[in-house]
Amino acid sequence: MLKRNVGARAQVLFMALAACVEPVAHAQGAAAEKPRVAVFSGPTATIQNNTPLITSNKARGQYGLPLQKDPWGQVTVDQLRYQRLAAPVTVYIEMFTAHPLESDVKELYAAPDGYVNARGEFSKQRRGETDKPVFAVTLAPGDGLYPLPYMARQANGQPWEGVATRPDAPFSQSRQTFVPDASRIFEEIERNGGQVAAKANYDFYRAVPAGGYTKGLPANRRTDVGQGDIPPEKLGRDFFSYGAYNASQTRPNLARAVNVVQKALASGKYAGALWLEGSPSVEDTSYWLSLLVDTTLPIAANSAHRNRGVISPDGDGNILQSIDYILSHAWAGIDMLLEKYPLAGIVGEGLAPYSSMSASQDQALQKAVLSGLPVVKTARGDARGLVRVNPDNLFIEGNNLTSTKARLLLTAAIMKYGPLPHAADPQHPTPNELAAIKTRIGLYQQVFETH
Repeated sequence: MLKRNVGARAQVLFMALAACVEPVAHAQGAAAEKPRVAVFSGPTATIQNNTPLITSNKARGQYGLPLQKDPWGQVTVDQLRYQRLAAPVTVYIEMFTAHPLESDVKELYAAPDGYVNARGEFSKQRRGETDKPVFAVTLAPGDGLYPLPYMARQANGQPWEGVATRPDAPFSQSRQTFVPDASRIFEEIERNGGQVAAKANYDFYRAVPAGGYTKGLPANRRTDVGQGDIPPEKLGRDFFSYGAYNASQTRPNLARAVNVVQKALASGKYAGALWLEGSPSVEDTSYWLSLLVDTTLPIAANSAHRNRGVISPDGDGNILQSIDYILSHAWAGIDMLLEKYPLAGIVGEGLAPYSSMSASQDQALQKAVLSGLPVVKTARGDARGLVRVNPDNLFIEGNNLTSTKARLLLTAAIMKYGPLPHAADPQHPTPNELAAIKTRIGLYQQVFETH
């Protein structure tokens, strides 16, 4: 069992280094209580940031504004943004347009709801050769978010071209791109097929948020855990973002974060927690929380390299993997991990070019090895040098492999040579146990030196 402080530190480290666990099949039926996860919003978090809302060409055309065009003069395609419907609306969806090859097996499909002619008129029967088969569906406000053209304009009628009314505008004349808590993110992930709602229930906490309510918020509109109205908030005091309106968190906010997390996890309601923060500071905060939060529950720290609204935002995938990690209970102990995942191992991504890590990280990884988990050490990014073999340690050196390739090769090595032997007491391994472990590591090392 992982213990507090050293154990909590190991849990955060494990989330950062291990190959992601497979999604777990949760218990079915009314007897199983759905787990609950606490989600804490931290500062300057790209994982909670969005690209600016730009007025769509649909709106520009409707209001007589110049259309957006590419450098070659072609009108650009609108990026759709998740929004809510204010009233039910019936739409007609052309059949066989969800995939290019749907119509290839159209004989497998039920009949359409009707047909739409060239004038956009719907009828139950086909009246002309050019009529399109369609599905008729009523979209309702209660359905949740739908991707739609962004129709908003500035108060002066001009289109939004960026985050602010003009490039040099003060913060008071700009719009925020960071969300105030993670509830909206989870709603969008669910709409994208993430199925987070089927995994657990979630409570959202604004520990040290990146977005804030500058005009305040009534209690009945809150989406986070808290009581009463939210008073007007100020950038740099109540919320902390980066970019054109930069405001970094201060040390007192770390203390506030500990109090918020401690109170929530001591409630007994949660299976674990997610902490969302910017990548430059998330490691420091993770260590801080592991030192001062008195809990045996896992806290999975998450960051992202790309904003929401761009191609391949990595934050959503990180959140899903963290939820699966928490619910898998792999963090509860290495024996449980190996029982569920016999091919489990760890890839430790250190600094370039030689995969160096802190002493505490090396100690945590060494304990994992002595417990039966093989560990490969790789360098981050473009190594520009080989990770040198050290026969005196208990690690597999990853040569010039990236962490992704090292993970695959480690899996193959375990399949070929079997899992590591482990010490009866990982804190006090015997000489014979160390010799057996090093012998097996030597076999793994040969694989990494020749592939």
